Amino acid sequence: MGATDEPGSDAAALFGAHYASLSNHLAYLLGDRAAAEDVCQETFLRVLRHPPRDAADAGPWLRTIGRRLAFNHLRAERRRRAREERVWLDPAIGPASYGGRDLAAARDEAEALRGALARLGPRDRLALLLRSSGCGYAEIAAAISVRPGSVGTILARAARRLRAEYLEAAAEPPAPGGPSPVLPEGGLRPHDALP
Repeated sequence: MGATDEPGSDAAALFGAHYASLSNHLAYLLGDRAAAEDVCQETFLRVLRHPPRDAADAGPWLRTIGRRLAFNHLRAERRRRAREERVWLDPAIGPASYGGRDLAAARDEAEALRGALARLGPRDRLALLLRSSGCGYAEIAAAISVRPGSVGTILARAARRLRAEYLEAAAEPPAPGGPSPVLPEGGLRPHDALP
């Protein structure tokens, strides 16, 4: 690339000249316009880090970088889907973990649990969610700005409040297809509590 008065002006010129065609090429490869734009942006970030030696041959060079990044994206998506499928089929955390209840009932319970969590104070909600995600007392204490020795008491009180909120909502006659009045067995699980 030639020397110019402003740093990055060659990259800006490449971007202007090639963005639309590269983005369309990547959209064709990926079948997803948003993913194509993300990969296209990553391609141009690489251009900023490692500019081409000859700007005249930049088009094919950009397509090669973009194509490789697109294939990396597709591989990553395939791995993500495989992980999600393994989780879905895992009897410990997938639909089978709901003890034979149908998935609709489990979703209703999760929605009721989210509603009960939303009615808690921010400190209680954060403490419970962090603990259910596997955080230790020291991490929870730092996140909610208390001493580690206070975390156990805060968690116990928050769990009682959560149960009371959940059962209070369940005491009201549920709408047809509404949430179940029972907390999920085993208590709060991270995938139940998060929206």
